[in-house]
Amino acid sequence: MERIISPNLDEDTVAALKSLGVCASHGRVEDLLRSPVDGRCQLVYLDHTGALPSRIWQVREACNLVLNTSGVGGGVVAFTFSERSGNFPPGEELGWLGDRGSWGGAKALYAIVHAVVNYVESRGGRIEGVGGENLCDYVFCSPPPSDDFYDGEVADIVRTFRRWDIKQYGEPKQKEINHLINKGKTIAQKVLPEGSQIIGKVLKHRGEAREESYLVTSYGRGGNEKDLKMLRKVRSKLFELIGREKWPSNSTRIGGEQVPEDGNRSTTLLKSCCLAYPSQMVFVALRIYPGQEKTNKT
Repeated sequence: MERIISPNLDEDTVAALKSLGVCASHGRVEDLLRSPVDGRCQLVYLDHTGALPSRIWQVREACNLVLNTSGVGGGVVAFTFSERSGNFPPGEELGWLGDRGSWGGAKALYAIVHAVVNYVESRGGRIEGVGGENLCDYVFCSPPPSDDFYDGEVADIVRTFRRWDIKQYGEPKQKEINHLINKGKTIAQKVLPEGSQIIGKVLKHRGEAREESYLVTSYGRGGNEKDLKMLRKVRSKLFELIGREKWPSNSTRIGGEQVPEDGNRSTTLLKSCCLAYPSQMVFVALRIYPGQEKTNKT
């Protein structure tokens, strides 16, 4: 317990922690992050109840502390932040995340992971999900593309419905065709709001009594697995009614095949590393390693 360092501004809390054998001190987390640490630091956990943007530098400093002291075995950085919006320091803005009005848990998760991945990789290190029990996997996508998404099939379906002008197909079931096209447009807007981009995906493990996996977009939380399944179902029904050859696809591939990813795009699967409490807090835990190896890409 003496190896656990815990600064706190409340003197009674400090006294209580010391009685448990914790190396507690009266002070701010910010000061500890900027101070040299004697010995190895294998875990840094910033348990904040406030918003992330103004504290984004603390995420990097936590990584710095672990990378500088943990040795080749690396260590863990973990963070809790609220879903509330805030102002990023000058030069720290993540422009593709949109304005403060659309801030929420999806964007907070992305911003935390983005800060860790960018900083650790700039130091030549690598990142893994912490593998925690009951945590979600996270698919991180960086940098944001100009006009494509990491999931080529979803991109193709969404853009097709978005740009599809209803016309006469000369079919006996024209009314049903029109209904399906409009339904597809509605679901596509929910999956990926127009003008936004997919920047990640939260994958929830099967069998858990929680909400389904969902996309993370630059406008916030996007569609979940149920929405994507419905979108594919509508497309399949239209295939039956008008024929696959009349599907106005935006790519040269249709069906379950993937549209080639943008050459400057990469995705990283981080296993069992995050959790978002609805309308409250987000939690991220990542294992980071110093060295020259790059993060494994999927």
